[in-house]
Amino acid sequence: MSLLAKAGLVTAAATTALIAATPAFAVQTSSGPLAPGAQTCASQQAGYQVRVEGTASKPLHFRVFRNGVAIQSFPGSTAFASELRTSWGNFPGSGLYMVCAVNNTTVKNNATVTIRTDGELG
Repeated sequence: MSLLAKAGLVTAAATTALIAATPAFAVQTSSGPLAPGAQTCASQQAGYQVRVEGTASKPLHFRVFRNGVAIQSFPGSTAFASELRTSWGNFPGSGLYMVCAVNNTTVKNNATVTIRTDGELG
């Protein structure tokens, strides 16, 4: 095997190792116009910490879930943020976290929700 071919194999192996070592998480965001009664949500697995946040053009209801169970509620808000961290003693445990903006008004509303977990937080 030529030296060039060997170098190509080493590069391919190093690239594969780098891809395999890359974490499988990324900031999740969901946004858009919400008709009355509609919602938008973003979710992500968390092992030891999570940050959720949201904004809206008019007051609506933001909710945070862990494994499908509501753990926080922010009714009548146009903006909110919440951090749950093991190091702060307020992280309920690993699982699937979801943040939702629910338009429980009678008018259209614009909302954005974002979730960050684990290594995405400093």
